[in-house]
Amino acid sequence: MGSQGNSRVAPDEGTDRNLFDKYTTLERIHWTRTAESWVPNFAQPPDVYQDADREKFFPRAGITKWVVPVDNTHCKLIAWRHYSDKLDLGGKGDKTKVGLNSVDFVGQTEGERSYEEGQREPSDFEAQVGQGPITVHKLEHLGWSDTGVAMLRVMLKRGIRDLKKGIEPPAPVKNADGLIPTMSGDVIIKVGKSNVDDHKAQEALGKKVGKIVVDTLPLAQGEREAEIEKRVRKLLA
Repeated sequence: MGSQGNSRVAPDEGTDRNLFDKYTTLERIHWTRTAESWVPNFAQPPDVYQDADREKFFPRAGITKWVVPVDNTHCKLIAWRHYSDKLDLGGKGDKTKVGLNSVDFVGQTEGERSYEEGQREPSDFEAQVGQGPITVHKLEHLGWSDTGVAMLRVMLKRGIRDLKKGIEPPAPVKNADGLIPTMSGDVIIKVGKSNVDDHKAQEALGKKVGKIVVDTLPLAQGEREAEIEKRVRKLLA
């Protein structure tokens, strides 16, 4: 048994970078997944094969991707699929399947499943192409689960208006190592059983964890995971 939800956790103020949180509770586990998007065309989701089998404190992004427009109705997606000793601990990924128009998880490319399979269990590809060549916004009925879509559109509109005014997009801020840190990752922790079905309590905890992820961006990579764990455990004390 468990519960799940989505929330806007904490924007990186002054930038066109935003953090999206998905919190999930499985029995006595609270799982905060954070993904990031830089407008106009860059995003990093967390580990696609993450498991809540143990506590984890921010293993990084599973994918780094760019969407490059070709014309008004076509685009190309260029991506890196990440592998490390901290990602996909269950060994579900398959590097041999990663390449041109191919990746090692379902629902990303055309032709990997039949039309009927895509309709029964739609994934990213069906969501992207099922809207038609150009999406007519006035025909949409956005719901709670479309919060990220609405936020991305707001950021894109703001960026276009700023450019018209001569305002350049903000540049990423480097961390103590001189590298650009990510906000994409997972924090999986054990929680009190009494709070498992309390959606408000779980959402509040997810937002606090998300803020810790943002607040630790300036730290060196070798220090950040330990600091995230320290601050999260303090929340639970």
